[in-house]
Amino acid sequence: MSSIVRPRKFAHVVYRTRRFSQMLDWYKTVFDAQVQFESPAIAFVTYDEEHHRVAFLNLDIIAPRSSQDAPPGRNRRRSCRLHVSEPA
Repeated sequence: MSSIVRPRKFAHVVYRTRRFSQMLDWYKTVFDAQVQFESPAIAFVTYDEEHHRVAFLNLDIIAPRSSQDAPPGRNRRRSCRLHVSEPA
């Protein structure tokens, strides 16, 4: 039995994050995902034959914080639909 969990269906999703490296590491570990492209500002990963399933935008690069920004944990948008296959 494999310890890797992969969604059965998962359309493209983009995460805007200030935890860029940690998010990439998590997806590589949990979904056995491969990085298809990575730059300091954006990365695309996949876990199957699709070119990419998930993209990550590094907010520290594309939208640096100003002194007026809300503290971490505020004003976050989340949306995800995940269907995990049953083990064989």
